[in-house]
Amino acid sequence: VFGTRTENQFIQNLNDSKRNDPKFILKIFSSILKKCNQKVLKYLNLSDYSIILCAENAKCLQAISENCPNLIYLNLSKHKITRGRHSHPFSNYHFNKLTQNLPNLQTIDLRNCPINDTNVKCLFENCKLLETIDLSHCKLLIGKCFENVKVENLRNLLINSCTSMQEEYLINFLRINGKYLYSGFYASGLNSSKLSSRFYESVIDNLIYVKNLSITCNTIEQTTNLFKMTNLIELDLCLSQANDNALALVLNKCNRLKSLNLSWCNDLT
Repeated sequence: VFGTRTENQFIQNLNDSKRNDPKFILKIFSSILKKCNQKVLKYLNLSDYSIILCAENAKCLQAISENCPNLIYLNLSKHKITRGRHSHPFSNYHFNKLTQNLPNLQTIDLRNCPINDTNVKCLFENCKLLETIDLSHCKLLIGKCFENVKVENLRNLLINSCTSMQEEYLINFLRINGKYLYSGFYASGLNSSKLSSRFYESVIDNLIYVKNLSITCNTIEQTTNLFKMTNLIELDLCLSQANDNALALVLNKCNRLKSLNLSWCNDLT
């Protein structure tokens, strides 16, 4: 709906003052949603309008909540509420109402959003059909949302560059849900100073069916132990510690591997 060629052209034809007026754009946005058939609208991508709509974020969430009950895909990536140099999280109230009214949601993209652990916990509690959640670059998350939660339908979890994430919550989450995450686990660029060998052991022991893995290994031993993950099809080791022997073992044992990223693995010859 929002982001189609017709609507993009309409926005571009507005004069500059209107095009950059959040309240005016929100009014258009709300009007479009109200005119849509609620039963038909299933995909909504707002990432291209994040700069404009973020100033009216609570009302934006409210408009989606009231008019899009059958969404299965929602992209809110890059929506930020900023005051000065600081990002502020989404309203817990409005985000909770949003998740309560999206029972069919399967995929949500929240990359680079001011999402907190309370927001994500609401997602898990209210959106039981959720299969893919992208939380990459969400700096406010520490991982408490993952504590003692069971999400049997979740197939892809992306937490790349969530630098405040604490390993004890991730270890707990993988222990309970690792067997369900057979499609992908993407956790590169986490704060290495906060990750011990227990986290990497948990990844290997619990993600027994995972096909796609993105991870930054801090030691050659951690990279070597990935040879146990024999179901891997795609492996991203960007910035990892790896030598030729470790990589040779992984390639020998993970014979289903089709894609391998070794960018900035500087010890390889």
